Amino acid sequence: MRRSLLLALALVPFVVSEVTGAPPPAPHQFQPTQTLQDLKTAFARGDKAEEWRTLSPGFKARLSKQAGRHVDVADYIHARNAYRNDPRVKELQQWIHTASMTRFHKFGNGKARATIRFGAAILVGKDVQVTMINHGMWRLTVRGDQPYWGFMGDKRSEAIPHRDGSYTVVTRDMQGKVIFQKQIPANQVVNYFRFNKWFFDGFGNMEQEFMRGVGVGGGRRAAAAPPPRSNNTLPPPPRAPGR
Repeated sequence: MRRSLLLALALVPFVVSEVTGAPPPAPHQFQPTQTLQDLKTAFARGDKAEEWRTLSPGFKARLSKQAGRHVDVADYIHARNAYRNDPRVKELQQWIHTASMTRFHKFGNGKARATIRFGAAILVGKDVQVTMINHGMWRLTVRGDQPYWGFMGDKRSEAIPHRDGSYTVVTRDMQGKVIFQKQIPANQVVNYFRFNKWFFDGFGNMEQEFMRGVGVGGGRRAAAAPPPRSNNTLPPPPRAPGR
């Protein structure tokens, strides 16, 4: 009887989380191999926007800094389309499904080095050395709307919880000005989910080639303003395992 009572009490936080939308006790930990699988799945589907989402915010910021302008998913899609007949790109497209992560070593707070190996003589038969970074994220699932998501600690997009179970979703620009705000009633909240996800943060010797490919340093696409976002949602959340 005592054991059953203790088990029931242990489950209370999880039940409350599902009913009220309150944060769960600890964020879910996605494995770095999931990020590689996300990239492989995106390649297989031809989903270039999903490929872009496997890259870290820091990597994207470096692209923009070197370009002297905002580099966005539209630049990436443009470059992928422009290079679709390049022999190396075609070979990667053909063999990326064989890629596996053979080594993973953490060397700092949320940072790691990884080795990706292909099951074919790709990239002159060499393994690809990459760096990865782990970011805490949140996702707010709402009935009748797309999910909202953002990075933990990033004031540019946050979901502020209230005692009654409701949330206020706020988006700010780079100067901190509120550009979007929406109140989510408690009865529309499905859940609030915190998780940690690994992103590709560097590609070693391939990084400069990658940057040239997306128009950095005399690229192929003219400077453009960031594409407008929907006025009622943040970008789509990362896919959960198996989806």
